[in-house]
Order: sequence, then structure tokens, then C-alpha cells
Amino acid sequence: MPRVLHRAMALLLAALAVTALGTCLAAQPARSVSGPGEPLPPPVPTHQPEPIDAPSLFAPNPPEAVSEFAAAEDCPDCYGDADCYTDAEWQMNSGEWLTNSLARFHEFTSRNSATHGRATGLGRPLRGTSWLNRPYEASLDFGAFLMTNHPAAGVQGAHDKFAALTLGWDWDHYWGTQARLGWSTPELGNSEGGSDNLLLTDLSLMYYPWGDSAVRPYWRMGMGLTDIEFTNVNGVRQQEFLFTIPFGVGMKYQIRRWAAWKVEMVDNLALGVNGANTMNNFTLTCGFEARYGGRPGGYWAWQPRGYSW
Repeated sequence: MPRVLHRAMALLLAALAVTALGTCLAAQPARSVSGPGEPLPPPVPTHQPEPIDAPSLFAPNPPEAVSEFAAAEDCPDCYGDADCYTDAEWQMNSGEWLTNSLARFHEFTSRNSATHGRATGLGRPLRGTSWLNRPYEASLDFGAFLMTNHPAAGVQGAHDKFAALTLGWDWDHYWGTQARLGWSTPELGNSEGGSDNLLLTDLSLMYYPWGDSAVRPYWRMGMGLTDIEFTNVNGVRQQEFLFTIPFGVGMKYQIRRWAAWKVEMVDNLALGVNGANTMNNFTLTCGFEARYGGRPGGYWAWQPRGYSW
């Protein structure tokens, strides 16, 4: 038993000695292998030097970015806190605004079925029917006739009731034409007195910016004639035919597939001639429109044809 203990103690001491020797050798720096008489290489630095262009804590602050617009206090034409624009910046910004506005206006006034489909905009597109299924229209309109100036020297203007019959044709979801025959009897007063008649006839181009929608705003512009009859200051009955340019806005609302309500405001610009003055005659009307011209769809056994209306 004592022999076994002595051998174990000897092995433990030997292991401790080997461990201590290895630790000492690892702690010593490695030597390069060089021949006799050759100089030893310089020792490797334990840390890298800082780069020359490294930012310093004491470096001056970078220059502030120049503002896009001049400060208000530096501009003699600025007031309050409003932005101050240079001449070049103002021309650039106003030019971009004008270009964008013209582009939007051109897009708004040049829509058609080939580029914008059946309907676009805020209107409620029709489903299961279309304005073009019955492209022809006839309407009776009633309202007011407003004469804004004198028809001739010494002849007072007057307001009166107005009635019109219109016939039209929608040949595109966004475009159509309309003919109108209107009649009014304003009492155009003068020193001699008298009652008078006024007849309007015109042909207009119709534009529907929302296309094939149940709510269908439009504007119209065309040309026509104003037949006005009155008694002049000399007591002579005078009748003139004035070239007229009607332009205005309106709205239609479909209540049935074949019927719609409409309201309209038109300025009938009548150009003066032969002593008659140029006049802006406004008409404010509301009417009932009937649609027709469509045909029901038919289907044949060998070839389907027709469409839903």
C-alpha cells in the first residue's frame, strides 16, 4: 500500500512540472529563425496608430447648409414670416404651376371613349345601361330669361319667362351635339311703349367630363341667332338678327333608362348690329329629357347580335 501511494505522488509531481514548463515557454516571445549574423526584425507594435484624418473631438463644426430660400430679414421685399423667393425661383415655380394647370385642363377637356373608357371622375358609372343605348334626346325646358343691358339706345331691358325645345345626339360617352329653339316675350320699355318678342336658335357642342355616369355634368358652347323685335326711340318697329354665342354649364340626372332631369345656365352673348347693342342674355332653366333611339338586343341561333339596353 505505501508503494502505491509513493508512485501516485511521483506521477502527480511530474504532471505539475510539465504543466509549469509549458506555461513558461508559452509566455516567452517567439524568435524568428535567422541565420548567424543577421539582424533581428523590429518588434511588431501591439496597437495600430490612429489615422491622420480621423475626426477629432476638438475639430470645428461643419458649415451650416445654405437655406433654399433667403431669410426674410435679408430680403427687402419680404414681409412677416412669408417665404422669400428669388426672381429665378419665382419664375421656375410659377412656370411649373402654369404648366401643370394647363396639363390638367387639357386632360379634363379632351377625354373620350378611346382614352378614358366609359366613365371617369366622381360620377356614379351606369351599370346595365348606358346613355349611348338611347343616343338621341328631346327635352322641354322652362325657366327665366335675364337681360343684363339695354337692347338699344333709349330702350329698357326686361326679364321674362323662357321656354325652349331641345333636340340632341350623344355620339360619344363624353361628347354630343344639341340644337335649341327658345322663346321669350320681354316687355322692352321705351318712350313710345310696346310689347316685344325674342327668339333664340343655336347649335352647341356638348362635353360630359364624367362620361357615362348617372350624375352627368356638362358644359356647352356653340353659335346661333337671336331674333329680337322692339320699338326704337323713333317709334319705328325694328327687328334685328344678332349673331349669338351660347356658352354655359348644366347637369343631367338619369331617373329611368329613358328619362332624365336637367338643369342649365347659359350666357347667350348676342353681338350688336344696326343700332342694337351687344347683350349678355342669361337663361336659367330646368327641364325633362326623354331618351330614344336604342333597340332591344336580339339573339339568333346561328349568330348572336344586339346588346343590353
